[in-house]
Amino acid sequence: MCIRDRYGTIKKDEVWSGEVHVIGDIEVLPEVTLTILPGTKIYVSAHKDRNNLKNDNPEDFRTGKSDYGWDEEKMEMHFGEPYKDELNHVSLLIQGTLIAKGTEDEKILITSDAKKPSIYDWNYFNVNHGELSYVNLEYCRVFGLQREVEVTNCTIKNIGECIAINGNEVRFMHNKVSDCGFELISINHSNPIIKYNRLGPNRKKYDYQQSASIFVHGGRPVIENNIFYESSDPGITFCNTDKEFKGSFTKNTIKEGCNIFLQCEEDKNLEFYLKIPENNIYSAIHIREGFKKVELDLSNCFWGTSDLNLIKSRIYGQNTRIHKIKL
Repeated sequence: MCIRDRYGTIKKDEVWSGEVHVIGDIEVLPEVTLTILPGTKIYVSAHKDRNNLKNDNPEDFRTGKSDYGWDEEKMEMHFGEPYKDELNHVSLLIQGTLIAKGTEDEKILITSDAKKPSIYDWNYFNVNHGELSYVNLEYCRVFGLQREVEVTNCTIKNIGECIAINGNEVRFMHNKVSDCGFELISINHSNPIIKYNRLGPNRKKYDYQQSASIFVHGGRPVIENNIFYESSDPGITFCNTDKEFKGSFTKNTIKEGCNIFLQCEEDKNLEFYLKIPENNIYSAIHIREGFKKVELDLSNCFWGTSDLNLIKSRIYGQNTRIHKIKL
């Protein structure tokens, strides 16, 4: 059906088509399915929320801009970053199932209704279960993939923070992602499959932002056959949550302008083992301070050169002992 304005709790299966104007929070209840038909255009109210439904985090209701630095425990924003101001920003919360399957000729559009849209026009687009294909998504703050979600052939750009993956059954393939406020993708202690994507560019628009590509914080993700480019601050980051990276990172192409970083965030003086073989690496690897010892397995990687001295010169350690490098 064609719906002009929509907000509130969806308690039974519903189908959207034509043009839909989302003017307040949407919550799809568990065991309920929202289906979006090919060619549907969804316009989300910018900086207005007729009916707030997201009440799980008091910090989401703060207004204005942060005048502090990042604080993980307090959920503080980066200095200068706008607070979420949930009472005035729409969120789409899919607790049930979302089926948004466009086609190559009839893509689904989900965007801001502003004449001059910006990356903080609306807040969360969180999906617990479902499928998205041939969807153009833009101008929300966070695109959260929570549990069993498949995202394919989508174009995702101009996101305020990142695509946040927290689910072990997420499949993210054949997508194009660019221009998110911080990292393009954040993997948080989860085991997604991320393959055949074009990730970049990610260009800073404001001083408080980063231009990172992918942030791996624990879990066993499978990251294969992707192209990473133009996202160098800090590029591809592996954070230590154990003594080794237990996922798969292989057959990717990392172009110049997208470096690889090892970041010590939890236990200082940790010995860390990173195995990322069979990649095409045209950039550098940076090992940040805090590690006691690091071992790298970079076997069968292509570096654009066969000169071992030149290859080793592109691997940097900041006050860290690089114990062993396997090329």
